[in-house]
Amino acid sequence: MKLPIIVIAENSDVLFYQTVEDAQDALEPVDVEDGLYRAYDANGNNLLIKTIVSKIKDPWWRGGGTTLAESVLITECETENERTEDVTKFLERYFKELSEEQPEKFPHAGGRHTLKEYLSLAQEYGFLNH
Repeated sequence: MKLPIIVIAENSDVLFYQTVEDAQDALEPVDVEDGLYRAYDANGNNLLIKTIVSKIKDPWWRGGGTTLAESVLITECETENERTEDVTKFLERYFKELSEEQPEKFPHAGGRHTLKEYLSLAQEYGFLNH
C-alpha cells in the first residue's frame, strides 16, 4: 500500500492522510459501517475499510472487567484492483470545483492531471497535514 491514503466520503469530500493509522483514527466506525467512505492508496488501488471490535481490559478501579471497543481498519484488498482511473476522475472533479470556487487560493487545481500530480497539489495546498 503506497501512501498517502485518499478517502472519498459519500458527500464528495476528499480527505488525504499521510499514514494508514491517521486515516483509521479519523474515520468514525459508525460511518464506515454505513458505507460512507471509499479509500485508495497513492497508486489508485482500492482499499478495504472495515470496523473491528476489540476487548479492552478495564482498569482495576472500574472493576477490572472488559469493554468492547470499535475501531476502523484499513487494509489492502485481497485481489489486485487498481482503480487509478476512477480516483483520478474523482480528484479532477474535486480540484476543478476548488479552482472554480476559489481561483485565487487554488490557481493550479483546474485542468487534467495524473494521480501523482493531484497528490502533489494536495501537498502544495496543505491537504496532507492530517
